[in-house]
Amino acid sequence: MSPCASSPNAFVILCCARRCPSSFNLRLQLLGAGAREVQSLLLLITLAAMNDREAGYPIGGSLPLAQELAQRYLALGGEITYRARVVKVLVENDQAVGVRLENGRELRGDLVISAADGRSTIFDLLEGRYLNDTIRAYYRDLVPSKSILQVSLGVARDFSTEPPALSFPLPQPIYLGNVRHERLVAKHYCFDPTMAPPGKSVLTVWCEADYDYWQSMRVHRAHYRAAKELVAQQVIAALERRYPGLATQVEVVDVATPVTYERYTDNWRGAFAGWALTTRKMSMMMGRAMSKTLPGLSGFYMIGQWVEPTSSFRRLWSRCHQGHLPGHGPSLPRSGGLNAAVDASLADGCRMGRP
Repeated sequence: MSPCASSPNAFVILCCARRCPSSFNLRLQLLGAGAREVQSLLLLITLAAMNDREAGYPIGGSLPLAQELAQRYLALGGEITYRARVVKVLVENDQAVGVRLENGRELRGDLVISAADGRSTIFDLLEGRYLNDTIRAYYRDLVPSKSILQVSLGVARDFSTEPPALSFPLPQPIYLGNVRHERLVAKHYCFDPTMAPPGKSVLTVWCEADYDYWQSMRVHRAHYRAAKELVAQQVIAALERRYPGLATQVEVVDVATPVTYERYTDNWRGAFAGWALTTRKMSMMMGRAMSKTLPGLSGFYMIGQWVEPTSSFRRLWSRCHQGHLPGHGPSLPRSGGLNAAVDASLADGCRMGRP
């Protein structure tokens, strides 16, 4: 296990950024911005949060975290309806009074809180009726995080002695979908014993993807499936060159495209982490940030990554459930260096940011 990130590691990160700018920029680009658009303060804040155990990765990934939230909500008397797509927010006299589901069923309540995709909520579920110039400017000018392609592998090989994340150049550029890549970033999750049986590992490779390309491919399911299989083959071949013998050790393969993200989350263009962390977006952290209400509509609130500066999970959860969360016991592995600083801001980990 890598040591916890501390102030000396902050110096190492800045040095790495200058000595290997292509690798550094690649990680930042997955957040939707280049190095020139991201304030170095972001990395330092993340390192400080991890050092104070206010940021980290929850053992078991995001599912157990969501399940504990659901269990707490049910224990308080709440009800959860699964596999039910909302198609409209019900409004009466400019008061949100409930939602209508795809099957026509209506659910009513005193308040409506949307944690769904911001664009879909405002322009589809509410039909664009409650807007002002500021909100229009958000969805016209702000840059969403880039669409990504993720290849996940289950391999019969122990990677626990390898660096938890590695950015490496390719001998020859490859095209994954229609996007050219000169290097890849591979991560393993051996620090989480729940991810794979003993002696085996889970590997992931993330890279930028073109939403429009994958959306057009999905029209023909056979072509879409073939394109995903080709991506998997190319990634496995690239990893084989880095880790000889790996190709014969692959037992599980999963490829998620931007269309996959859209299908599961309905996020605009499959964006995985809300708004890109540009200097403009980061500066909003220092001000009033984004409103959680809409002009002219009462009884309605928006929460989540489209009204927050980053795709983080707030400390409210930590305050409510301190015994089982990152920052309060053995469930939080510590990782340092550049990977820790950037991974804490990515969607596959859960960042416990400052309120």
